[in-house]
Amino acid sequence: MNTEVKTPTTTLQLVKGKFNKTEASHVVTTLLQHKINFHKVQKWQLWEANNKLDCRDIDNRVNELELDLENFEEFMKQIEVTGCSIKIEGKLKITIEE
Repeated sequence: MNTEVKTPTTTLQLVKGKFNKTEASHVVTTLLQHKINFHKVQKWQLWEANNKLDCRDIDNRVNELELDLENFEEFMKQIEVTGCSIKIEGKLKITIEE
């Protein structure tokens, strides 16, 4: 008898397609900026409820995302795309944790 309990998981295809340089830059930059802003608002809300709360994890995540944004912008500056497309695939794997 198998009593293994499966953890509910789903995968979402967030981004999938070929884009020109402007579109690719807009898609990725917008996603990263929204995620950065999400964490900043989250930190502000938590801090407002308890201004002694340790927010280093959120600060670290914001720093990681800001670095990703800088690296992406630098990557895009190096691309001289003429008549080519940029393929972007981005999936979210969502798992319930206890």
